[in-house]
Amino acid sequence: MLRVMLPRVIACHRTFTRRGALPLQSVPIGWSTQGGCGPIACGTISVSRSGVAGPYSVVADSVGGSGEYVWTATGPASDSVYFKVTVCDSTGFTGEAVSVGSIQIVGVESRVFEVGLNLATPVPNPVTSVGAIDYSLPSNGHVSLSIVDIQGRLLRNLVSEVQPAGRHTIRLDTRGIRGNVVFARLDFHGKQLMKRLVLLH
Repeated sequence: MLRVMLPRVIACHRTFTRRGALPLQSVPIGWSTQGGCGPIACGTISVSRSGVAGPYSVVADSVGGSGEYVWTATGPASDSVYFKVTVCDSTGFTGEAVSVGSIQIVGVESRVFEVGLNLATPVPNPVTSVGAIDYSLPSNGHVSLSIVDIQGRLLRNLVSEVQPAGRHTIRLDTRGIRGNVVFARLDFHGKQLMKRLVLLH
């Protein structure tokens, strides 16, 4: 079993405000892991503004088995913000933990970030069996994410569905894929992005 631990330091009730020239304040999120059967292959940090049940949105990806991430409080205002850390190891075990208390955000200035079409390099790379691929979409639409060989022949389909705009993470299991050098290919609204991936069998 892979266990994720969040210290109680982030679980206390806090209020973040922005008035006049005061800067937006930040929340340090520290975590560590125990157990599992291999090195940490992927990890994400998510935030919910609607209570402990979610939904959660990814704010940081490609995180390791332990560390600290500083989240800057942004709008809209909410009185029930929770954090979740999810990690998986190279053998496929997954663990997650949700903060045991919430924070409150009051009067925070909202910021709008434009998200473009992007495909990150798969991690880890080279990969032995299990990893992750992060990508972002500029708008809602049908997306296809697949693994292809050097000639562009389909080896495995990972995603083929309509997804919302924003950042996404997909678990990658390379077991059974033949070849040493393959490519992750993202197709979205007539555009195509590719990233090289080395397989260690």
